[in-house]
Amino acid sequence: MVDSASYLASALLLNLIRTPGAQAPQPRTKTRMRTQIAEGLRFVFRHRTLRSLALATGISNLVGLGGALGAVLTAYALRDLKLSPGELGLALTVGNCGALLGATLSSRLIRTVGLGPVLIAAKSMSGIAVILLATAAPARAVPTLIATTGIMACGITVYNIGQVSLRQAITPTGMQARMNASVRFAIWGTLPIGALAGGYLGSVLGTRPTLWMIAAIGLLSCLPLILTPDVRTLRVFPVQAAE
Repeated sequence: MVDSASYLASALLLNLIRTPGAQAPQPRTKTRMRTQIAEGLRFVFRHRTLRSLALATGISNLVGLGGALGAVLTAYALRDLKLSPGELGLALTVGNCGALLGATLSSRLIRTVGLGPVLIAAKSMSGIAVILLATAAPARAVPTLIATTGIMACGITVYNIGQVSLRQAITPTGMQARMNASVRFAIWGTLPIGALAGGYLGSVLGTRPTLWMIAAIGLLSCLPLILTPDVRTLRVFPVQAAE
């Protein structure tokens, strides 16, 4: 109920935003949906910055909480770490407060360190957190899981604030919806694949070896950002792209 109310509050706040001097966009000529989808995909994957963001986010989602990690986390916590369901729930709840810390610090970090380095560092935090999780022992399971969840939530929040704002800044207004739909298709499409792979590997190899694989792939998700100079050297958000 609280989550639903937050969406209502978001809609009301968005309705209050006014851009002085903004003109209503000109109506587009009607085009087929398939054509619009193709335009969005071409725009994203021909744009070096958008392509690197989509690749990095898609890879991390493959092994993240919505993908492979989510498939093995509960079994690992309850069976290997001997946590009770209540302890697991408490650890995840407390750890997710890291998202609030990330939201509070993101703008300051970007101003101080630079947007590109912050994106790379924030993207690496999930892989580091899973390494911590893979080394956990039952005696210190609760604080380890709290720390793991906190680091991951903080990194994801900082990264998403930066990468979504960057995507919007470099995309012309008329292409915003198609860009966003195309990126989400690419980055969310890996979630079910990762969940299936995580469940299979956890059953065959065991949960702890699977966590080490997840951590390695999570760290490798930074590579598209590191190998793209337009992202790696970026200090501030670019000026809004022209129409």
